[in-house]
Amino acid sequence: MRNLLFLVVMSVVASVAHAQIIIDRTDMPIGNDTFRYSESDNLLGIIDLDDTGPDYTWDYSNLSSVTQRVDTFVDPIFGTPLIYNVTFSNIFDQDHFATIAQRNPLSSQMGFGPIQLTDVYDYYRETDDFWAFVGMGATINDIPLTSTTEPRDFIYEFPLTFGDSYSGFSQYGFEIPTFGYFGSKRDRSTVVDGYGTITTRYGTFEAIRIKSTSIMVDTISFNGFGFDQPRPTEVEVKWLAKSIRTPLLRVVSRQFQGMDQINIVEYLDSLRGFTPGSGVGVSDLVASNSLLISPNPATDHIQLRSDALICQLNVHITDLSGRHIATLSAQPQAHAATIDLPAHIGNGIYIIHTEGHSPVRLAVQGR
Repeated sequence: MRNLLFLVVMSVVASVAHAQIIIDRTDMPIGNDTFRYSESDNLLGIIDLDDTGPDYTWDYSNLSSVTQRVDTFVDPIFGTPLIYNVTFSNIFDQDHFATIAQRNPLSSQMGFGPIQLTDVYDYYRETDDFWAFVGMGATINDIPLTSTTEPRDFIYEFPLTFGDSYSGFSQYGFEIPTFGYFGSKRDRSTVVDGYGTITTRYGTFEAIRIKSTSIMVDTISFNGFGFDQPRPTEVEVKWLAKSIRTPLLRVVSRQFQGMDQINIVEYLDSLRGFTPGSGVGVSDLVASNSLLISPNPATDHIQLRSDALICQLNVHITDLSGRHIATLSAQPQAHAATIDLPAHIGNGIYIIHTEGHSPVRLAVQGR
């Protein structure tokens, strides 16, 4: 009897130790939530997106902290521009009636050339069954505009447990006065492909891992010229824990020249004033990553300007799908460098990649 009791107790302990968590609506953000993220890199190869499975242990405690940002969630009615509410607080359109909104963390990177964006908010609808992206509001060239996703983009389907999978198609677009049109289509497939314990500099948590693969195509039209531009296939992996209300870690990989490359690594964190192992403050690092391109749109040449000194600089130009177009050497002059655009670069939208700076969009026209 004593041995039988021991076996029962051990069986219960083992089942608890290996039990997976279940994510539901109560684990999602609420109004006035703010979450601080450290943005890192994967230069040391700490993260391998193939590392996953049941009852898995992920140790990412050695991730660096290069910069930090804060995600902010607000009430969609009282926390966003009132004019956006016409679209996202319409009781007659329950498919797009938002229950929460987020100030878009990439707002400062979304403008390019003649297009300037401010007051960018992402709108979400949550129920006991799902968390879905229902559209976006943005002030483009001083004109407030909104666009709904058709149909809704389901980010999570509740409850989330190991082995769950779902997929869907969505699209949205903006008619931009005096410019043209910008829109995007997305095929997203999602699977919960792991559960276990994750450790970052923020702590150790029981978590599940969610992997989403997206195939996206942008539609761009300006000055009467329009085209579809495929983006690189994107894989987004997130780790969620109970009661945290935001991913503990988010990693994004995109295809570049036929290879998968990790582009984004960010983890939930506390305030850190300095990057570990250096005397450089977070604000200093953000400033040094600032790169300005002029003119934009450009025709024959561009000038690069940075808050940091520009030494010998290689400039890599890709299209929006990640296809390599050209690699050029800049002519440095302290904080500025000028390069001529090769003749084979035609009209269109390109991405400028330089070491130590965030990628910047460049419009080329008049060629």
